[in-house]
Amino acid sequence: MRREYNIPELPIALFLKVGLDGIGWDAYEELVWGKSVLRFEYAYIGLPALDAQPYLDRDNPLGIGLAALMKLPKERRAELLLRARTQVAAAPASELGRYVLADCLETYFPLTNAEKQRYKQMNQPKTPDATTVEVPFELPYESIFEKRGRWKREKEILQRLVEKRFGPLSDEVREQIKNLPQERVDPLLLDILDAKSLKDLGLEDGPGTSP
Repeated sequence: MRREYNIPELPIALFLKVGLDGIGWDAYEELVWGKSVLRFEYAYIGLPALDAQPYLDRDNPLGIGLAALMKLPKERRAELLLRARTQVAAAPASELGRYVLADCLETYFPLTNAEKQRYKQMNQPKTPDATTVEVPFELPYESIFEKRGRWKREKEILQRLVEKRFGPLSDEVREQIKNLPQERVDPLLLDILDAKSLKDLGLEDGPGTSP
């Protein structure tokens, strides 16, 4: 990135399992015959040594998602998880970013069985007739890995349908489909029914190529 954009970089290591001093500086060094031939200094963030409460009290969605890996007050964990999940779901981040943070909460936020039961009780919204609707404990999000897998399958289906409609595709068109923004894939799956050419789908070969 420094070569590409000609801007200074600050290397930061994010430790998920090692806390050290929470936030600090460390160095990697290689010695040969007692001489330092390589020394690399970097800032680090050791999540297990940080207190989660200040990060849960802020509006930063990244801090809220990563709080699951910090030190959490045992007496309020169910309440904090509910609040964290609500904040992440409403965060002004991309859809992908919200899924990553929600997946982090789902995977790492520690709850005992008793706390899970308390969480379920807290997470039962009231209906107009004052009855309750039980909400399962699991996060209402796909795992980020499941979501990426689904996106990849949808693009593979789109490519097969385009090939069936218009014949073998050039490497250029295949690459265009592979790099499509996900929000364009679903509309194209419908548009292909009426499309008369690749151009109708916004897919075009470059000069010298053929569909």
